[in-house]
Amino acid sequence: MPKLSRLRDWTLLLGCNLIWASQFVMVKLVQAQMGPVFATFLPISLATLLLIPIVRRERQRGPAGGRSRLPGRDILEFILIGALGQVVAQLFITWGVRLSNASNAGLLMLTLPISTAVMARIFLGERMTNLRWASFALALVGVLQCSGINWKELKFASSGFLQGTLMNFLSVNARLPQPAQF
Repeated sequence: MPKLSRLRDWTLLLGCNLIWASQFVMVKLVQAQMGPVFATFLPISLATLLLIPIVRRERQRGPAGGRSRLPGRDILEFILIGALGQVVAQLFITWGVRLSNASNAGLLMLTLPISTAVMARIFLGERMTNLRWASFALALVGVLQCSGINWKELKFASSGFLQGTLMNFLSVNARLPQPAQF
């Protein structure tokens, strides 16, 4: 049974990575037809519907056998984090890609580890040791090498792309954990 569980976990992880990797291309293609609001609403609604059976099954496996109720505060915080985090992030990336290009959005998404490290320092007081800095630098070099970004297409300072670039950057930072989670 443990092998089946591991296979399921790896399959879910690979599926999530496939969805994540295709995000910018799909946003660029879809939002022209549907608009940024619907292009945000549809995937978030589908993700919510697809997660409901997984959450129910995991709750039934819990110590109370699914009979315990979630505290109202937890439900409220979950909704706020979703609405102020993921919905805002998805909406901003959709509008940002419309006003910019997918290459800019892809490169800006690579700033997520940097933003996460800064937020961890601010909110959690984490320290960056020499080993962490070296690991961080190696990870960034590896991501940049693997990204396949066409550096000639990047136009961050272009006045036509500036608003989209700022929206993409705000989207990256909206994906970070909210202070209420700490």
